[in-house]
Amino acid sequence: MFKFGRNNAGSSGNIANAPPTGEIATAILDVATNPAAPEVEWGAVFSTMELIKAFYSTSTPGEGCSQALKAIRYRLSSEDPVAINYILQVMDAFYKNCEQQFTSQVASKDFLNFLKSVLERPSLAAENRGQLLELIADWGTANPAQPEMRKFFESCVKDGYKFSESALAKLPPATLQTLRSNSNKGGIFYGAINSWSTTGVPQQNYMIAQQIPAQQFMRPQAPVQPKINEVPYSERVNWIKFDVDVADNCVSMLLETVNFADQSSDVGKNEIAKETFMRCCDIQRRIVSSISKVDEPDLVEKLLSTNRKINDALEQFNNRRLAFSKRFAGADPLIDFGELRESLPPAAPAGPLSTSPPAAAAAAGYQIGSGASSSRPAAEDPFSDQAAAGAAGPSNHRI
Repeated sequence: MFKFGRNNAGSSGNIANAPPTGEIATAILDVATNPAAPEVEWGAVFSTMELIKAFYSTSTPGEGCSQALKAIRYRLSSEDPVAINYILQVMDAFYKNCEQQFTSQVASKDFLNFLKSVLERPSLAAENRGQLLELIADWGTANPAQPEMRKFFESCVKDGYKFSESALAKLPPATLQTLRSNSNKGGIFYGAINSWSTTGVPQQNYMIAQQIPAQQFMRPQAPVQPKINEVPYSERVNWIKFDVDVADNCVSMLLETVNFADQSSDVGKNEIAKETFMRCCDIQRRIVSSISKVDEPDLVEKLLSTNRKINDALEQFNNRRLAFSKRFAGADPLIDFGELRESLPPAAPAGPLSTSPPAAAAAAGYQIGSGASSSRPAAEDPFSDQAAAGAAGPSNHRI
């Protein structure tokens, strides 16, 4: 399990002024939902789920959920549509995977009032409002659903929030007709903020039904990251520890998939194994790059040891494909790692790395919403039958 932490002492302070601190909050805010990143950092999300669940067997089982919701409140208070998009994806993943301890806190009166205040905020981007409404509909009709979430969903429909037709279709037709007939038309949620206040002073109209193209979201420019040999030793240790933890996670997932996959099937056709294999190649490139940039013997040895673990895992994966091919196909399916590496995206600067994208979530039994996506560019599948058959020969080698 990864360890995160801005090891700040003290309380979280005012949500509007200072971010909450602690391992869970730091993982969510600094790693998982960093708006400068190209996508949600799913490896950090899955690890944070384990941190939250670790509290369930303690004397304060709800503490992890409370810490996570403080971070979620802080991020939802942002005016950055990219950051809000990321945190809504993360909150949905927590809701579906962190069991009743988490869902009951989301369904509390205090947090539901907070969600309503987010929906009412005039500055909230239309895409973010629609995304949150879809989550409310999904949670309110889940099986089993929190009764409070079902009531909240129905109250939002009655108040005139603009849900999609697919979201409304989750309600029984009779219930939907009753809610619409009693809808508070003309209210703040029906499509525009009231043109008149109770005193008759004109207010600014804001059409929440207006759609803003996703391309218009302005993504903050990522800060220039220093190189690993340009930071203090203590920071260098933290960076290497993070990369080693990521590598260990990827290796464990790949080996588990290889060892427990059906012996009569080609592990190269396993989507989880394929994605984890690619992630092992990603992190190995970062590990190898760091070896040439650090001088401390203890750090070099740690990097070399991790690189050997990755090589061993990749070799086991390849040997498993070779054994399957000799048994069932009669062809050598060894993968040309050179071609595969050329298809990978450029190495990222040293620092946090995404380790478990949506495609790998099933390996840990996680569920995530459809809003998550991978930024990996499309490339020819190196695990296809053609690639497997054509990879045999002198060009085959392992990293």
